[in-house]
Amino acid sequence: MFESFYGMQEDPFRLSSDHRFCFRHRNYARARAYIDYALHRAEGFVMVTGNPGTGKTTLINQLVSELPQQTTRAATLLSTRLEAEDLLRMTAYSLGLRLGEQPKAVLLQQLMQRISTDYRRGVRTLLIIDEAQDLNASALEELRLLTNLHESGQPLLQILLVGQEPLRQLVKKPEMEQLHQRLIAAWHLRPLNPQETIGYVRHRLETAGWRGDPVFDPGVLESVFRFSQGVPRRINLICSRLLLHGCISERHQLTREDAHELLAELDAEELVPTVTSEPESAKASANDPDWSEIDQGLRWCPSDQESPVSRTRTAAMVSAQETAIQTAENQGRTAPSDSDADDLTAPLDVGKKLNPDSSSGPALFSAPDLPDSVETNVAKAADPEPAGVASSESTERQLSPLAGLTVEDPGDPSSIASTDPVVLASGKAKRSEKPRQLIRRRGPLIFGIIAFFALILVPAELWEWPIHFFKELSE
Repeated sequence: MFESFYGMQEDPFRLSSDHRFCFRHRNYARARAYIDYALHRAEGFVMVTGNPGTGKTTLINQLVSELPQQTTRAATLLSTRLEAEDLLRMTAYSLGLRLGEQPKAVLLQQLMQRISTDYRRGVRTLLIIDEAQDLNASALEELRLLTNLHESGQPLLQILLVGQEPLRQLVKKPEMEQLHQRLIAAWHLRPLNPQETIGYVRHRLETAGWRGDPVFDPGVLESVFRFSQGVPRRINLICSRLLLHGCISERHQLTREDAHELLAELDAEELVPTVTSEPESAKASANDPDWSEIDQGLRWCPSDQESPVSRTRTAAMVSAQETAIQTAENQGRTAPSDSDADDLTAPLDVGKKLNPDSSSGPALFSAPDLPDSVETNVAKAADPEPAGVASSESTERQLSPLAGLTVEDPGDPSSIASTDPVVLASGKAKRSEKPRQLIRRRGPLIFGIIAFFALILVPAELWEWPIHFFKELSE
């Protein structure tokens, strides 16, 4: 309803889980890192817990969407209020088995055969159980027994348990000691803090196509945080109703008063926890942040404004060009073109995923893959080497040329192979210009010399037929 009024592509604050709007705050990132670590180990159980609305289902959906489908079979169970045998049937069904009313022994045999066959084909099996706090002890024990499946010393099944706080208490029971010892990693999702709440709201708005309409005044997100208590699902409810309130009132700037008016309505509907509607009246706690500093409102920053990374890269390219020009002037060479400067200052790469063997699970970590540091180029531009003075680094390059490069004249420094990109670029330009200049300047002379030697060396008999041919052509 309000999407068209504010020019958005879709509703940014739907209550249903959508991993496209996933906001990787610190606590969420830790949970995902623990899951990736456990998947890399490819064994045992992983447990993620959290209160309702903290993003557990979003975490599952995003994980499944990023798993390599060619090497991983992920089965998700959503209904867990089942007995042990029914849970096994649901597991078999999610793995593609249609067994009907088979005895439990046949069910287990078919299930183990399917998992083993997938393993031989290079496909790992991951079982994800949502709302796992509803499982009883016997059902959990059946799952534990499934993790005993091994082939060639490798486990065939890994299980991810996702649920609310009671799941942690269930796993700690004495009768669950064997399962507790098989936990590779466990993490508890917590609500967002004030800074993360502001980032969360902005992230979802921008993902939905928000371009600054409406504007959120300072104080609006403070009210949102106090009533939502940092729970993402409550934040979605409040912000969605706030946008609806602004659309009905035809407002393009949402104020603190609008937020208080809406929150009073939600309080009357008993849709939010009971919190005083005036944040100023609450006693300040020593741990409370200074909202005047962190809540500056939400306004759109045009995408054509340079980000800090792009500004750093631009400065690096300029400094590299200045360095190349200064070096070329000092050495009497032609300055490189813009494309050469791009080669000298490659763009910063935020990170590349490692791709371990498929049997070890999906890519887990991001490793930076950065070129020469920007500071080195800036330092070179600020303090270029004077002409005729060779640094220790260039001297070392002259004394130790790269393997495979020949030195024509050891007594001539200009003939020594260099690894300096500026020298290589200018040398390449010179080599490409020499053939053209030689043909343009010496072409007539070379043609005359070739014709002279042709007249001398070619026998006279060979010249008779072209002369006779031209005579008949002229007659």
